[in-house]
Amino acid sequence: MGKPRSIFLERALSPAVCRPRPSSAAGVCLASLAGVMLAVPARAEIDYSWQIAANGYWADNLLLNDGGFGEASSLAFEFEPSIRLLQDADRVKSRLDYSLSYITYAENLEDDQAFHNLDAGTEMAVVPELLFLPANVGYAQALIDPTGPGSYGAGLIGAGNLSDVLTFRVSPRLESRGSRGSILLQYSVGQVSFGAPELEGGNDQGLTAIVGIGDPEGTLAGRIGYLTQKSNFDISADFRYDSAFGELGFRFTKDLRLLGRGGLESDIEGPIAGGGLDNTFWTAGFEWRATRDDVFEAFIGDRFYGTSYEARWIRNTRRYALDATYREQPTTQSQLFSLRPFDVGGGAPESAGVQGSQGFGRITNDAFLSKEFRANVGLTGRLTTVALDARQENRNYFIDGSVDRIGEIGLSVARRMGPETRFSIGANIGRYTLRDRQEFDELRFSIRGSRVFSDSLTGDLELAHVDRSGTSQQFETNWVRIGVVKRFGGE
Repeated sequence: MGKPRSIFLERALSPAVCRPRPSSAAGVCLASLAGVMLAVPARAEIDYSWQIAANGYWADNLLLNDGGFGEASSLAFEFEPSIRLLQDADRVKSRLDYSLSYITYAENLEDDQAFHNLDAGTEMAVVPELLFLPANVGYAQALIDPTGPGSYGAGLIGAGNLSDVLTFRVSPRLESRGSRGSILLQYSVGQVSFGAPELEGGNDQGLTAIVGIGDPEGTLAGRIGYLTQKSNFDISADFRYDSAFGELGFRFTKDLRLLGRGGLESDIEGPIAGGGLDNTFWTAGFEWRATRDDVFEAFIGDRFYGTSYEARWIRNTRRYALDATYREQPTTQSQLFSLRPFDVGGGAPESAGVQGSQGFGRITNDAFLSKEFRANVGLTGRLTTVALDARQENRNYFIDGSVDRIGEIGLSVARRMGPETRFSIGANIGRYTLRDRQEFDELRFSIRGSRVFSDSLTGDLELAHVDRSGTSQQFETNWVRIGVVKRFGGE
């Protein structure tokens, strides 16, 4: 009698495997590393650090079957080396983060898994304070089908619903600011390709041209601009959006500025590939800015799809930090992959995909109107930190009027139990109503303890639980992870 397998495991082990051969992934990563290093001046110093993590897992429902039928527990082991390179010269800044996660299963219930993750880029000041040339490349994993299971335990569970995604972007930028005005001219080219042969990649372009008149800190200032964004596909319908606008700002008080904007834009509720300036629009609102860390802005207007809203609130103090944003924009999933932000500094890597414990992901080339609210709140005490993250997004697809509704909220509490010991607990709740007429709720819960044994050696223990219910695949799964991390560094 054969081993029980879920439909997603069968998909993962079928000939149409959803990731390139490991040698292909390694070649991409090595080529990207070489590209970043070639951009570095010969005399520039490179800061590097690397680490090796080893984890042992036990999972009680590796195949994500429902109701105990066909459940299979298994031991698994993960080996994960990673490296970070940072370079900061007078005219070039670069960063590279790369990790390889190799997972093997004791009972051979699944094939061994190898996940390559790369986030690398550089920014060169071709002409200091005027002309810049940033470029970045990413390699990660993305969820294929949102009605299927997510990826849990760093790819340990649910790998059959993942595809590798490779992204590349270059964005030459001309930027100059002065007391009498400013100019910004930026052209971005991005590309996305997937490991699964049945998934269609895309080519993305974006153009921003804005001229500022007057000093924004003065009483009266304005801007005129033109924006365009395009996605081109071999099979799917292309997408283009254009906008031309004028903006006027009036400083009412030292901290309060009133803003009005109007112009022409594409009506994407018609042909989505045509672009053009065939619809009038306007927005009006205000910006309140006491300091750089204390900002609130809100706008209302009329766009091609009806009444529009936009808002942002930033507040940072010694004890807490708040960043809440609501925005509406037409886009494609390809653009979200390829034209993503990149920080050449020492911040956390920005994943090109959604590999990890993610509740929602969809690989599609259908253009949509994204209406998204995100909020991050952090509280910091002497021994305890609390973080709250919330997201609500509606994706309204132009091709057929269908909607994906995604709601997620997460809470984590971490406490320092002593100079070397830390304890944390986290919970995430997601509710998803999808265009496929599927609905499901997902609860993710984890408890983790870690201890620092030396400056370079850390150990941790994690217990995790996932419970999914709804009209799509239902399951419960638990796992335990024990791991150690050995860090190395150099100059």
